[in-house]
Amino acid sequence: MDVIDRMQELLTENSIPIDKTKDICKIIRYEFAGQLVYITKRPKSLHSDISKQLDLRGDLREIARQYSVSVNTVRRILNRRRKK
Repeated sequence: MDVIDRMQELLTENSIPIDKTKDICKIIRYEFAGQLVYITKRPKSLHSDISKQLDLRGDLREIARQYSVSVNTVRRILNRRRKK
């Protein structure tokens, strides 16, 4: 089983019609066939989301726990904001 097969399973489990899931997976296979694809663990919006939380409240540990990152990661984001 590869990532596309797993994605098809998840789409089907979430009530997307099987013919639609097959079409979606076929398109993705065609677009990325033979390529190495990097899938990030964290969403692109992580830094902006954490920045917004820093504006609302300053508890670094609570924010780190909420986003499943280390306190040092939150601190680095805070430091980058201060440098701007």
